[in-house]
Amino acid sequence: RETMDRLKAIANFVRIVDSGSLSSAAEATGQSVASLVRSLADRLARDGVRINSVSPGIIMTAMMKPAVDALPAGHFKRRILQDRIGEPAEIGRVVRFLLSREASYVTAAEFVVDGGNISSQRG
Repeated sequence: RETMDRLKAIANFVRIVDSGSLSSAAEATGQSVASLVRSLADRLARDGVRINSVSPGIIMTAMMKPAVDALPAGHFKRRILQDRIGEPAEIGRVVRFLLSREASYVTAAEFVVDGGNISSQRG
């Protein structure tokens, strides 16, 4: 039964959040993904499938490291409320939660894991 619960929860969408002001295309894409998540959640809830999205902010990955190294120190961190770039494990913990029984009542939700970047009013 636990395996089946986990399989029904794997359908998660990931949207990457731009580090600065979102372009029109990025914003439209984000809204489309959010709409798709809500629609799929509505349609699949009867089958016990939970659909959620995880929207990571700036995460220090191998692909991101050259950009961080090439820019002045603190370039990305100045807008992040937690004053640091995120780590991949922090995204993994949110996904692990969504796949767990603890998230059994969570569906059609967007989890923004960006250290407060979107909420930041810092310039």
